[in-house]
Amino acid sequence: MPGRLLSNNQAESFFARMRRMVIGQVHRITPKYMLDYVTEVAWREDVRRTPTSRQVGMLANAASRSTSKWWRGYWQMKNRPEEILFVPTGSPQKPAPVSR
Repeated sequence: MPGRLLSNNQAESFFARMRRMVIGQVHRITPKYMLDYVTEVAWREDVRRTPTSRQVGMLANAASRSTSKWWRGYWQMKNRPEEILFVPTGSPQKPAPVSR
């Protein structure tokens, strides 16, 4: 929902979906994978009115474009060491020097 203000109903809907995911699917959320769970719930909230066949197509298209650097090697026990705190987009920018 880019470009739109988040209303209370949308926030409540998101958190209700998150709560149901914890109760019914994952049973426990660790900080290490928190961003992944939140991203999945946000995606589900955004495409909830999209036909299932189109959702599957969107997922297949996204999966065929690139390999995730966060999930590559998961089955070989090559898990990421810690929580993802910030995911930069685009090229990394150096912070401006602080003048005193």
